[in-house]
Amino acid sequence: MASGKQRTITKTSSSRTKKTDPHEHGIWIVSFGIVLILLIAAVAFLYQKNRMLSQEFDYLNQTLRLKLVRLSDQNDQLQQRLENEIAEREVLEEVRVGEHSESVFSE
Repeated sequence: MASGKQRTITKTSSSRTKKTDPHEHGIWIVSFGIVLILLIAAVAFLYQKNRMLSQEFDYLNQTLRLKLVRLSDQNDQLQQRLENEIAEREVLEEVRVGEHSESVFSE
C-alpha cells in the first residue's frame, strides 16, 4: 500500500466443492442392489439348508426310535428267556436234591 495500489484479497474456501460424477449415485444404487441380492440369496440358501438338515434329523430321530423299540422288545424277550432258564434250573436242582435225599434214605 505504500505504492498506492489497492490490493484485493480473495479468500479461497478451504472446503472446495467436490465435482461429482453424474454416474456415481447410480453406481452406489447398483452396488447396494447387488449386495442386497447376494444377501437375499444367502438367506434363501441357509433357509433351504436348514430345512434339509431338519428333515434329515427327523428321519434319523425316527430311525433311532424304531431301533430303540426293537431293542426294547429284544431285551424283554431275552429277560423272559433268562427268567425261564433260571426257573428251569431251580426245578432241576430241586429234583436232584429230591433224588439225592431219596437215595440217602433208601440206604
